[in-house]
Amino acid sequence: MTPQIFETVINQLRHGPKPLDEVWAFVRESGSDWSEPQLRLFLRCFEGVELDTGSTPPLVRAGQRTEQEELLEAILHVVAAHQGKPVHPMDIKRTLPERFITSAEQIVALAKKSKSMEVFGPGLIRLRK
Repeated sequence: MTPQIFETVINQLRHGPKPLDEVWAFVRESGSDWSEPQLRLFLRCFEGVELDTGSTPPLVRAGQRTEQEELLEAILHVVAAHQGKPVHPMDIKRTLPERFITSAEQIVALAKKSKSMEVFGPGLIRLRK
């Protein structure tokens, strides 16, 4: 399974739980040659994903997101709102909801790790093209 396939699966799971066979069918249709047991093992080991084998059919759901994941999503929303224009980390910090306590350095570090954003020039952040 590629990271892109898994990211799509996680995004789907954030809208609600899915039957394991439906997730496996999507993974196969996306080009992965993983067997169902391989997918089960991966889902059991991956933090942030819950596999409920006690239900019929077994259900897969996204678990609780970490504070860092929520902060990254909030940063992405702020950057996206600037419609492709570069944003200074301090401007992002001022625009974030009050519940996020962060620094410009942490914002830059998260943006560097993100597949959706890039840091360039004098520490400005924008969406990847």
